[in-house]
Amino acid sequence: MHHTSYFVDIGSRSKKMGYKIKVDTNGTRPDRLRKLIALELIDYIVLDFKAPAEKHEDVTKSKTYCVFNESLQLIRQHQVPFEVRTTWHSYLLSMEDLHAMVDFLVSQAYSGRYYIQRFMNGVTTLDDTLPASIQRLDVSRLSRPDIQVV
Repeated sequence: MHHTSYFVDIGSRSKKMGYKIKVDTNGTRPDRLRKLIALELIDYIVLDFKAPAEKHEDVTKSKTYCVFNESLQLIRQHQVPFEVRTTWHSYLLSMEDLHAMVDFLVSQAYSGRYYIQRFMNGVTTLDDTLPASIQRLDVSRLSRPDIQVV
């Protein structure tokens, strides 16, 4: 079964049973999001913002920034309730990068909470060469009038 068809089938069944549906996504499949949104199968979206444009490929090892941005625009256009989050690893993202990411969200008229979660050292990842992340991060100066960074 095609992945999108599977999601539509499960989503439709869940909605008929009265469940609300939350989708966590890295934004790399706007085609799937578009279909699920059009069918009104999504109640809430969590969009994972991996890195600013200039670092996205290095952090993700993929050329997916454009489709991430397409997903962000799609979600905003259809006014599906959503939040944005980033997993912060001190080796991959600097404080300047986080400022750039907040600036980007401001430029896209995002408002709401922007969650920055700390990378958990000692957990198996796709890149086992990453050094341990320094866990100290002060996000208090990242917030803007319309974006609360937590």
